[in-house]
This record gives sequence, C-alpha cells and structure tokens, in this order.
Amino acid sequence: MSDLKQLTRLQRLVIAALEEAGEENVACLINTLRKQQSGSPEEVETMIAAIAGLIRVDLVRIAVFRDPVALHLVDLSKEESLAAISGVGRLLEWSNRERIWSWRNQQTLFEVVTTKAGKGAAEQILSEDGWPSELN
Repeated sequence: MSDLKQLTRLQRLVIAALEEAGEENVACLINTLRKQQSGSPEEVETMIAAIAGLIRVDLVRIAVFRDPVALHLVDLSKEESLAAISGVGRLLEWSNRERIWSWRNQQTLFEVVTTKAGKGAAEQILSEDGWPSELN
C-alpha cells in the first residue's frame, strides 16, 4: 500500500467516501465532497487531479460498464483509467437551478472503484481521521 500520509485531504476524502460501497460516480463525488460549489471548472479539474493521483498509486480505478452476467463493475486498467478520468470534464455540466454537477449523457457514468489496496487504505484513513464531516 502506498504511503497514505502523501495523499491530499481531497484524496483522503475520496477514499473515505468509497469505503462503504467501494464505488461512486465522479459527479456524485464532486457534489458530495465539494460543499461550496459554484459551477467553476476548477471544481471538476481539482477532483480529476485527485482521482488521477489515486489511480497512479493503485488505490482506485475507473469502471464504465458492468459485467452482463455478474453485474459487477469491470475496472479499466491503470492506463485506461488515467485516460478516462482525463476526459471527464467534457462529460459533466453544471446545473444552476439544482446547483450540482451532472452527466451530459446519463448513459456514460464513470465510476470510481476501489482496488484491493484502496479498500485497505479506506479502512486505515477512517481509523486515522475518523468519519469526515464532509460526508455527514
């Protein structure tokens, strides 16, 4: 497992948010973890950078489809995950009315999923930091 002390606060929050279900789509993570949203592209860029960093240290991957038989999410490779997350900004749009980020096309949801190491990291982060107030 990577050195968790090197993770940013946002990366630790992402891992903590994924602890229970092990998966969440990028728009939901932004809406949950970025409480003071304004619709600024920097909100998306900051989350993309945080997730890309977690992919690089093998704590998460991106999944875009489910296995048709088992119905579980199928992770992309590290390289495919990095390529996918880099383009997410083009797929999201800000709703002034609802004050949330959402997918332009509801059929393309990029899910952030924990790896085995990510599940262990989530448990460690929660034991060190406690339950984040951002997730209440």
